[in-house]
Amino acid sequence: MENHLIDERNAVSEDTMPAYRVVFEEGTTTWTYRLVGCSVRDALHWASENAVGRTHELWVEHPLDAEPGMVTLSLLERATNAEAT
Repeated sequence: MENHLIDERNAVSEDTMPAYRVVFEEGTTTWTYRLVGCSVRDALHWASENAVGRTHELWVEHPLDAEPGMVTLSLLERATNAEAT
């Protein structure tokens, strides 16, 4: 991991309650849920509690201003079956 001191004034806006996506996978089956109105801690807890032995990924959504309705996703957590149980 690297860390760099930055100027926080370069942020043009803040999203204190972003939307999250949780993707569960088991074999060839995938379930994707969108979580809104929660903190990252809540989203992490929900993903872990609902994994039920499945692999899961937690992503945060970043809306694209240039393309309404489209988002960029940033991975926050990936847990394998062994980690999820």
